[in-house]
Amino acid sequence: IHGLSSDFVYFNDDMFLIDAVEPEFFFKDGKPCDRAITLPISGVDTYSHTFLSNILVLNKHFNKTQSMREKPSNWFHWKYGKSNFLNALLWIVNRGYFPGFVNYHLPQAFKKEIFALLWEKEAEVMDYSCSFKFREESTVNAYLIRYWQLASNTFHPVKLTDKGLRFSFRTDEFPEQAASCIRKQKRAIICINDYESLQAFEEFKARINAAFEEILPKRSAFEKQA
Repeated sequence: IHGLSSDFVYFNDDMFLIDAVEPEFFFKDGKPCDRAITLPISGVDTYSHTFLSNILVLNKHFNKTQSMREKPSNWFHWKYGKSNFLNALLWIVNRGYFPGFVNYHLPQAFKKEIFALLWEKEAEVMDYSCSFKFREESTVNAYLIRYWQLASNTFHPVKLTDKGLRFSFRTDEFPEQAASCIRKQKRAIICINDYESLQAFEEFKARINAAFEEILPKRSAFEKQA
C-alpha cells in the first residue's frame, strides 16, 4: 500500500474507536502492544485450518523455548494475570513448538517490516494466500504476522483491558451492555461481532446506532454522505 506507515494498525469492519487514543495506545518503544498467551488450536470450526497453517509456518522458523528464554518478561508478566498459568503449563508439556495463541478480535498493531520479512522467507505461501478473494482454509492470514511478532519478541506486553472490549452477538439477547459501553465510553475501542444466528439484527443495529449518535453526533469528514 503506497504511503503505508512503518508502524500501522489493522482494523476489521466491526471495530470502532469510541474515545481518543494516542500512538502509545498501540505502540510503545517502537513495538506493538500485545499479549503472548499460548493456547492449543481448538479445532472447533473450519477456521482452525487457517490457524494451523499459520502455526506450521511459524514453527519452521522459531523454537518456543528459545523465544521464551530470549525475553522471559514477554511471556510471564503480571499484566497477563491468570493467563500466565497457560504459558507455564504449555512450557512444561511442550517446550519446542508453539501450539497456538490466544487470539483477540480487536485492532492489531503491526510493523510493516515483519510483512516484508515474511514475503522474503515465505513468498510462495504468502503469494498463494493472496490469490484468494475470500477466506480459504488452506491459506495463512494476518494472524501469522502477529504470531511472528510475538515469537520474535517484537512486542510490548499489555493488559487485556488495555486492548478494548469485544461483544459477540449469537442470540437475540438485548445488546444493552454493548450500547452502555459505547455511551459511557468505558474503553477506547469496541468490537461488535454479530453472527448469522442473530435474528433481531435490525433491532440490534438501531440500538447500537442510537448509542453511537449520542457520543458521535457529527459526521466525520471521511464518512460518505447518505
